[in-house]
Amino acid sequence: MRRRFHFCRRLSDTIGDKLGDEIARNLHCHFSKIEWSAGGEKRHLTFADTLYGPPFEPLMETIVNERLTPTVICESDGTMSDDALTMKRYYEGRLTK
Repeated sequence: MRRRFHFCRRLSDTIGDKLGDEIARNLHCHFSKIEWSAGGEKRHLTFADTLYGPPFEPLMETIVNERLTPTVICESDGTMSDDALTMKRYYEGRLTK
């Protein structure tokens, strides 16, 4: 998990370097676990699916640790509101630590 956190941080740094810190801080992005095929994205999955990723926790950790203020749209297949609430609760739990 620590390695994934570093990837998310590097991604945020790269966006800041290329597009500016303001854009990196206030990024608008979409998130879901995704099944991939040889042709690319096959389908969006739910957080309950464990075969494919990525996990959302490293993204939330980066948002909290770097004090980012993005808009994250959950695109889980059929469980968007439940999975979005899971991300929100995880994020809020990290704010209090």
